[in-house]
Amino acid sequence: MTRRPFYLLMVGGLLLFLLLIFFIPRPAPAPKDQAGGENPTTPSFDPAAQFAQSCASCHGADLAGNPAVGAPKLTGLTLTPEEIANIAANGKGNMPPGMFTGPEEDRLALAKWILEHK
Repeated sequence: MTRRPFYLLMVGGLLLFLLLIFFIPRPAPAPKDQAGGENPTTPSFDPAAQFAQSCASCHGADLAGNPAVGAPKLTGLTLTPEEIANIAANGKGNMPPGMFTGPEEDRLALAKWILEHK
């Protein structure tokens, strides 16, 4: 019994595998922005829209608060943006944790937007 067909099949399969590895077109890498980071593929974060969606039901569209549900007014705050972002993520007082689950950059943008309203 000869093993020659088996060896030819193995060598042919190996050659086919190598050809597929080196000659299959690969997708182009994602373009980089000027700072060297990846270009975002999602739309930019809109703090006003996020506030209207997640916060206004308790704190009011005018940020005046709602004592009936224990939501304080958000105007005239003396907190830092980091403190507000922490409260949005982890809760405090009547505000439960997890009310805003977005990335840290978005939480900070929302906090800065809130602080702009005096």
